[in-house]
Amino acid sequence: MSCRKRKNIPLLPVVGFEVRFEEDWPSQAPSCYHGPMLLFDKYVDGRKVETFYACSAQREGKNCSSKTQMPWNHEMMSYDDVIAIHPTKRKFCCQCQKFIREDDSATHIKHEKKTGITNADLIKPSLLFLTPKENTKTNAQYFLSHNTISFLHSTLKRLQISHVVNIGMPRLHEHIQHEIDGTMKSILLDIDERFSMFWPREKFLQFNMFNQHFFHDGSEEIFDEFLQNRSKRKNIAVVLDPPFGGLVDCIVQTIKWMSSRTMDEVNESKKFSIFWIFPYFMEKRITDNFPFMSMLDFQVDYDNHKKFKNALTGRKASPVRIFTNVENERIVLPGERYRFCVPCRRYVSVDNDHCKLCNSCPSKDGRKCRHCEKCKKCVKSSKLHCDSCKRCQIPSHTCRIDDVTTCHLCGEGSHRRKHCPSLGAPPLFK
Repeated sequence: MSCRKRKNIPLLPVVGFEVRFEEDWPSQAPSCYHGPMLLFDKYVDGRKVETFYACSAQREGKNCSSKTQMPWNHEMMSYDDVIAIHPTKRKFCCQCQKFIREDDSATHIKHEKKTGITNADLIKPSLLFLTPKENTKTNAQYFLSHNTISFLHSTLKRLQISHVVNIGMPRLHEHIQHEIDGTMKSILLDIDERFSMFWPREKFLQFNMFNQHFFHDGSEEIFDEFLQNRSKRKNIAVVLDPPFGGLVDCIVQTIKWMSSRTMDEVNESKKFSIFWIFPYFMEKRITDNFPFMSMLDFQVDYDNHKKFKNALTGRKASPVRIFTNVENERIVLPGERYRFCVPCRRYVSVDNDHCKLCNSCPSKDGRKCRHCEKCKKCVKSSKLHCDSCKRCQIPSHTCRIDDVTTCHLCGEGSHRRKHCPSLGAPPLFK
């Protein structure tokens, strides 16, 4: 194939950051309002130039200061305060995003308000009351669609899950509360303190998923009680929907930390089911850390995301998938858009054709693939093999013949700096 040769243009320095977890973290780490800070190494062209601590929750340091960052509204009413008010007298200010007391009504006289709020309304905060936060560099919120929530809930029921830990998953938590039989118990862990107006502490704990920090005293004890108060039929699932810009390494540490809290003297090998919602192009980052996890072909979509929409809506198909440690053949993907592949023993998209040479259904994004004899694997149909690059590329690409990825520590090409044997192999979650 023809392609453009690389021009002799001066290259900009390659800057990268890696988070590092020392043995004494988080006990010896400095803290801000969001809990223990993360230790970062900064690399320029493969050379470490700086080591520093930064806030785990805010993607820009200027958005958080341990001296100035405070809860969004220290006058926010608690769940006990709200539930004590008669439904006919409850008022929620849509502009200020909080419940208001009768003697404070004058302050909100020009604001849009919801009134006559029943107890049944209180278990639908993300549907009826809360406006999603939209700052993508701090804590943007995207609420899962009803289609996705229904699939997750039905899957949990089919797996006979009895206790669900929802991390950043308010919609699924709300959906579970509507169960008629009430056999499934649920707790929500989220950094958004607004949920504390709608849920008692047994059902909501303010939590930072990037450093395992609980914001209020006594929360860890409540969480441990939810995890460890075992019975013969207790079956736990952790469902998490992290920000897509969040550090994978931090989420991995949180899953390992949570796993350690579920183990007990009776059953040290007890595992929980994991459902991690993340874009398909992050698959390798997840499976490098958790080889026992695999990606489902189900397309996850959101109600309020401009890009990540389901193909059924007529808009751009979502690249978001679900990674799980549950055997794929146990998870039934719904509707006419999915089929069961007998050789793969799992449900896949109807457009994901099985390749006999790869012995898999290789498509990741729902588009057709073809097998490349030179690469010895399936690639996107839009790519052609480039003999200069020695791999399949889009036809209009620029060749990078000297683009060889090597480890910055030992120079070997078989791995990257993070996985260098000289650093010691990180323990895997089991």
